[in-house]
Amino acid sequence: MMPTPFNLSDYMPQDPLMAQAWADCLRWAIGEPDVLARFTAETGKSIDPNRTPIERLVATQSGEDRAVFESFVLWFGPAVWGDLQ
Repeated sequence: MMPTPFNLSDYMPQDPLMAQAWADCLRWAIGEPDVLARFTAETGKSIDPNRTPIERLVATQSGEDRAVFESFVLWFGPAVWGDLQ
């Protein structure tokens, strides 16, 4: 069964300059320990940048990486970036 596509552009601002700022902020946030700790505390999911190569391989092959990234993006919008309205 094929997973449904996750379109990142559905979650970013439509204005090209703001979309770039959003993407840069997302890149920063996903590597910031305090942000990752807050994400884990609020969602129960975690992103561990210190995994071993075999742990990364298993997470990639099982789809866990994708699911956690999608959860992070959905959380990031309101929690870090703020309301897009």
